[in-house]
Amino acid sequence: MWGLWNAAIGRVEFPTARALGAELLRLAAGATLPASYRKRAHNVQGRNAFWSGEWVAARTHFEQSLALEEAPQWDVLDFYGYDPGVSSRSCLACVLWCLGSPDQALGQSEAALAAARQRAHLPGLALALHYAVWVHWQRAEVPAMLAHVEELLTLACREHFPYWRALATMWHGWALTVQGQPAAGIAQLHQGLAACRASGADPDQLSQMALLVDAYRHAGQTAAGLRLVAQVQPSMARTGERFSAIELLRLQGELLLQQASPDVCQAEHCFQQALTLAQHQQARALELRAALRLSRLWQQQGQPAAATALLAPLYHGFTEGLDTADLQEARAFLDT
Repeated sequence: MWGLWNAAIGRVEFPTARALGAELLRLAAGATLPASYRKRAHNVQGRNAFWSGEWVAARTHFEQSLALEEAPQWDVLDFYGYDPGVSSRSCLACVLWCLGSPDQALGQSEAALAAARQRAHLPGLALALHYAVWVHWQRAEVPAMLAHVEELLTLACREHFPYWRALATMWHGWALTVQGQPAAGIAQLHQGLAACRASGADPDQLSQMALLVDAYRHAGQTAAGLRLVAQVQPSMARTGERFSAIELLRLQGELLLQQASPDVCQAEHCFQQALTLAQHQQARALELRAALRLSRLWQQQGQPAAATALLAPLYHGFTEGLDTADLQEARAFLDT
């Protein structure tokens, strides 16, 4: 059963992986097995919910995995060779950011890194570093993000971790692009993407594609960005992955507005779709981001009251992370 789940998640077949994960959890709960098996089963279901965009369920499973204190924290590795505690904390950090708790997300990410360093388990440290990069990326903290990227790249090169080296190369390429070196940055992104595929990763993993689309947007390569969004849409329908779907919709809308002849109507539709999907997934951070783009568009169309009515309740619903980039941008918009 464990092997079947591993094969399904490796092929990015999330409906199959979720069904197998539910069976694993049932078996682990019903049998006379060490608590470490339940910890692993909750970690599995947390990952399934994570990639399917079911953030509340993912949080529950990761917290239940971490709550099994009777199971030693360093007792058994998961299917990818990581400590389930480090894995659960790292993923939980991403989940908490999506749910609208950016400070708690940063705290869990730092805890995962500390645990991985304490255990001196290098694959687990690579995992924790990657997710720490993701958290700082979402918080728009580029210097902190780059510090972790450099550490991950150094670790992956030294220890011959091809997959983590490929991802670190992509992160570095994105950073170069937004720092004004689009040619070098996008070249690195393509180099990292090719290396990811060579390592056996799914060729259309949406999170990697979203990173490349965002780089195209920053570089002003609008047509290339829109082509890539169109390319990954069949993969989104095939796999059931929802982790990056909201951001891809938002980025599509921004690219449509970036064209020489902006397609305002279609861009508004993309922002509305992103907003609706974020509400369905209870992803408050992504809901705020989509609402801010839609509000700006409405303001430009002479609808400031509608823009404020949409954005203000979302902004005031946040109780932490008010110094992060998205919330500061929303506050500045509302102040004007």
